[in-house]
Amino acid sequence: MNTKCDTFKCTHWNDINSYYCAVVDALKIAAESNIPFVYCNFYKHYWSQELDDLKRASIDAHQLWLSNGKPNCGLINDIRRDAKYKYKLALRHAQRSEEFLVVPAFAA
Repeated sequence: MNTKCDTFKCTHWNDINSYYCAVVDALKIAAESNIPFVYCNFYKHYWSQELDDLKRASIDAHQLWLSNGKPNCGLINDIRRDAKYKYKLALRHAQRSEEFLVVPAFAA
């Protein structure tokens, strides 16, 4: 760095700016490779192991239904609909019960 400064003309700004850009680029690369990225609504505060199990059962029942030709009636369709219903009901219940716990905290 061979720069000169006087009262009216300072040449340090170009060096400072290039050094700053290099540091920022290094930090961006480090962040992209080491910090996992998820969307803001990825984590559900009401999620539980029960919901995981019900979701997995619903997916498995759906896959069974697909592999059997998507029947409109019968035991396989009943299994799929029952698993989906149980999952959706538990999900709705968890969301609503959490809303009742969160809202009063803000109202106080």
